[in-house]
Amino acid sequence: MEKKSIESFALAVPQEQLDDLRRRLSQIRWPERETVDDWSQGAPLQKVRALCEYWRDHYDLAQRLGVRPKVLSAALNEGLGQHFFDYVNRYRIEEARRLLTNPADPKVTVLEVMYQVGFNSKSSFNTLFRKYTGQTPSAVKKRSD
Repeated sequence: MEKKSIESFALAVPQEQLDDLRRRLSQIRWPERETVDDWSQGAPLQKVRALCEYWRDHYDLAQRLGVRPKVLSAALNEGLGQHFFDYVNRYRIEEARRLLTNPADPKVTVLEVMYQVGFNSKSSFNTLFRKYTGQTPSAVKKRSD
């Protein structure tokens, strides 16, 4: 059997439609947590949310560079040696640590810092904070008080 190659293609979508979709993706009100943590009710919320955020945040950059988002993602992954979200999350967590250690307002809460650095899920924030720092956000805050 002869192998058929897959041809790449580009969609011509008007910029106003892309802008409208990006705006609508930015306005999604996500639930606080999953009701199940498997695929029994379709794709897990966290994966759908990550996909929406990825598209919203990267499609324009890829378009400006004249490449498909998948190509940009692969280049970033290879160049950074890690997934783009891991790269960004490390900086978000470092900023959270800085805000908890040296707060402009000593009464700032962990939850306020979590939102300031762009997280919407307390469990995701705590998990990543511990992954990158080896400590909980509350422990870091407590030490700085």
